[in-house]
Amino acid sequence: MRYTSAIAMQECPRCRIVTTDLASTCEGCQFDFRNPATEFLYASFWDRLKALWLDAMVLTIPVLLLNLLGLRSKSTPFQIAAASIVLLYFAYMESSRWQGTCGKILVGLRVTDCEVRRISFPRALGRNLGRILSGILGIGYIAMLFTQRKQTLHDMLASCMVLRAA
Repeated sequence: MRYTSAIAMQECPRCRIVTTDLASTCEGCQFDFRNPATEFLYASFWDRLKALWLDAMVLTIPVLLLNLLGLRSKSTPFQIAAASIVLLYFAYMESSRWQGTCGKILVGLRVTDCEVRRISFPRALGRNLGRILSGILGIGYIAMLFTQRKQTLHDMLASCMVLRAA
């Protein structure tokens, strides 16, 4: 009789190499799976600002296309369509396997939950809706100056953090 055991696999959050669940460190970059939180650098305000600027450049294209389709920038349908595109872009990209928008990827950032796992689409959607609260007088963004993990208000509401590649 032949017995087989299922071995769970884990992906290194730093270099993306897949190893067995039994490994305590990554073969590629020596990442310590037993204590993942100490291995990461949290994204700074300036890193996030650079990523947001790059994302604004990317999002200019669909907004211009809406304008070409005949929707005027001051009309309500245009504003609803543009806000939906922006919200869905951020939520989809942050919950995807890349864990970040085009801007975040180029800057070397990624969005994770507090256990350093990929976030779900509903969590990413809630996180990005929370940006509205963070944007009120910028108070939500100022919060990152006083938190250990450099989390903004919308990060804390969604139990997320933004990490920088080591």
